Amino acid sequence: MAPLNERRLKDTPKKNKKNPLTNKTEYGTIKTTKKEKEMFTMTKKEMFVAIKAMVAENEEMVAFIDHEIELLSKKRSDNSKAKAESDARAEKVFTALSEMDKPVTISELIALTSDEEVKGYTNQRVSALMRKLGDRVVKTMVKGKAYFYCA
Repeated sequence: MAPLNERRLKDTPKKNKKNPLTNKTEYGTIKTTKKEKEMFTMTKKEMFVAIKAMVAENEEMVAFIDHEIELLSKKRSDNSKAKAESDARAEKVFTALSEMDKPVTISELIALTSDEEVKGYTNQRVSALMRKLGDRVVKTMVKGKAYFYCA
């Protein structure tokens, strides 16, 4: 028989770790799998809709909940000003890259382009924009240097 300390460490699963005996993850005192936890988790919007159904007779509460749901919808929208600006920058970089007749590094692209705005970008910004362009740009590595050209 193992000493009490070893038995306690062996038999007690750690919080948020997988229990080898039950093959389930423990969250606090309730033993559930991660999939079960995700299944029962409600988003803010779902919570507001449920509360709205409970307080349907109170018009002031319903108006407040509708306003909160509208704010959440606006918060999640993808058509933000920053995203539009980033897309415009990416298009400028793509245009500058398409003017090049051979694969170039980011530093060469910034130095050789005729677009003054792209010349003002840092290497880090252009690198991020290249990643954003995805399949439209091809990246090749030669001796540890990244060369880019249009697909």
